[in-house]
Amino acid sequence: MSAIKEFVPWFSKDSTIIPVYEDGKYKYIDFSRAFFYDVVTNPMQSIITSLETNKDDPVLPATVKGMAAGLARFVEPFIAESIWIGGFLDVFARGGVTRKGTRIWNPEEAWGDKAWKTFKHLMLLYTPGSAIQMRRLYHAYTGKTLKGTEYQMTDELLGLIGMRKAPLDIYRSMQINIGKFLGREGDQRQLIYEGTLSGDPVTDDNKIIEQFIWANKQRLDAFNEMKRYYDAAKALKFKEKDIRDIFKSRNRMDIYKMIKKNKFKPFNISDNMEEKYKDLSERKGIENPLNKKVKKRIKKIIKRLKKQKLNKDYVIDKDKFLFKEGSILDTIKDMLPGQQVQAPPLPATPMPVANQAQMVAQKDPQTNLTPIETALLSPEEKVIAGRT
Repeated sequence: MSAIKEFVPWFSKDSTIIPVYEDGKYKYIDFSRAFFYDVVTNPMQSIITSLETNKDDPVLPATVKGMAAGLARFVEPFIAESIWIGGFLDVFARGGVTRKGTRIWNPEEAWGDKAWKTFKHLMLLYTPGSAIQMRRLYHAYTGKTLKGTEYQMTDELLGLIGMRKAPLDIYRSMQINIGKFLGREGDQRQLIYEGTLSGDPVTDDNKIIEQFIWANKQRLDAFNEMKRYYDAAKALKFKEKDIRDIFKSRNRMDIYKMIKKNKFKPFNISDNMEEKYKDLSERKGIENPLNKKVKKRIKKIIKRLKKQKLNKDYVIDKDKFLFKEGSILDTIKDMLPGQQVQAPPLPATPMPVANQAQMVAQKDPQTNLTPIETALLSPEEKVIAGRT
């Protein structure tokens, strides 16, 4: 069930799913489409899904995340704009791409063609009775495939009452998930350099270090998610060769090997980026924020991150890698790599010399006791002290 839920469409993630294994293939029924009380039970289902998906997260944040998802789905029909207007705005605001990444039209097309293609897309999406369902039913009846997928007549007829057994296309889902993972990589890398390449002086040595730590934490989240997809595919008997081929076709066998070994591959500072910072520093006449001290600290972080396992707590404690204000020793250590720097020894101090004459002069000549001894000692102790 957990593996199947990784590959169902986004609109069924929080639904009540009935898994089906038929003729050596996995299918699923989105029972929420036929269940009249789903509007009441879905918030609870969202919480359960969130807890199952984020098993390593604390229970309370995962529960809150699930409640938020369930509540959003519950109130969406009451607060969303008109469905058709919202659909048009959604496509046009993204330059012809839906929020799920589907390309509807080319930005260079005529405005009329854009409007017509958007209308056709929304008509298929929103038509009551599901025009898409009718197309699947037709292709199932004729025995033809639709976008490479073969549909069964009995499954599509059950879809008319919300009980359709939908085929699980693991291969296509893996392609999409790997594409999303690689797409996030560029955005995460940009986090490292954000605000440091504008040409304005960067006076805080911790800025790049802090952003480097955060970018790798986001990258670890993406790796954990990709590992989850990998494990789910394997649980559903998807071939290892097919997974490898998808990564190979994108020239990212390095990522495939790390995920298979349950290891994390951290970001690094490329030679190209070092050249960019150096060039910017020389052109603008400002200090290079990627100086030797910062690079040495980043190398320590990378060395630590190479021990990071997937689906485990982040091994980097930010406070241990940031420079402390006024710490001269930290500065010296980073300027002298590989050398042990110790605090300078204290200057030699002479041993104290007791002024015996002054001490003798303070004693009473009759009792041979000092004023303090006279005040504090008992009679027996005074006798002993007076004899010494």
